[in-house]
Amino acid sequence: MGLDDTATSVARFSAALADKVKVRNAMPLLERINGPVLLVSASNDQIWPSTAMSEDIVAYLKDQHFRYAVTHRSYPTGHGFSKETAPEIKQLIVDHFVDTLAPAVVAKRRGVDPLH
Repeated sequence: MGLDDTATSVARFSAALADKVKVRNAMPLLERINGPVLLVSASNDQIWPSTAMSEDIVAYLKDQHFRYAVTHRSYPTGHGFSKETAPEIKQLIVDHFVDTLAPAVVAKRRGVDPLH
């Protein structure tokens, strides 16, 4: 990797992610997720490249013809989010549940395939 002790956490993640073979071998089988996916990232994340990694997940699931909705929202904030963005993110999560997960649960309880 060629990183010294002064390398940031993001630089270390980015260097590790450059090895596509190791990344693919370490990746869980995301296509086995049985429901909609919501990814929330921070474009100024100081810990890990959350936006880039979320975009990679979205592309991977699209390539796998993932049958559920995949939503990614990136916010111009840091790793811990900010008090300005937190209410919007909280509402995004609630809306995602209400719009995508709750109807599927209700349909399944009624014996209906929520995908059809």
